Amino acid sequence: MANRSTHLHSAPAHSGAAPSGATHSGKAISSLRVEAYEHGGIVVTSTAVNADGWIDPVVSAAGDDTSPALEWSGVMAADSYVLIVEDPDAPRDEPMIHWVMWDIPGTATSLPANIGDKAHPEAAAGATQGLNGKGGHGWTGMAPPNAHGVHHYHFQLFALSKSLGFRPDTSLEQLVETLKGVTIAKGELVGLFENPDLPAGS
Repeated sequence: MANRSTHLHSAPAHSGAAPSGATHSGKAISSLRVEAYEHGGIVVTSTAVNADGWIDPVVSAAGDDTSPALEWSGVMAADSYVLIVEDPDAPRDEPMIHWVMWDIPGTATSLPANIGDKAHPEAAAGATQGLNGKGGHGWTGMAPPNAHGVHHYHFQLFALSKSLGFRPDTSLEQLVETLKGVTIAKGELVGLFENPDLPAGS
């Protein structure tokens, strides 16, 4: 399925590289730290990401701040899936965590929009949502600093050979260390978002 959005939009007027002097996370995102032990990747798509790669502002912190819908190509051998969404362009030591979910059933090939902020969401039976970068559960919308350039949001999906059963307060570091030994396949969708320069005097 091609990326599409019901709120299609163009790139912001000030899109481009981050301004000189802008700072970014120095730590690699999770998918770069985990190797899948079988060949074949996962294709991840979303109706909230348009054909040019821009994320619909409705899911941003300034919009409805609700999680986007996702779809992916299934992996037959998967017992469960893990979803990690990170922004490595955030001006902090580590990438900003926007969404973490594990124990998504291996039979699943999608997540609906607006999962909510419960650790055990009803719309994803059996799954657990971990802590995001703001200390809550579930999705936290994009909110990059103004005039910080385009940010890249990595929707990373991992197919696992087992379920994890972790507590909702499990750290991302512990999760990633576990993924290193049980990831069958992985894939990602990268979406773009930017808060441009503020108007003069604002």
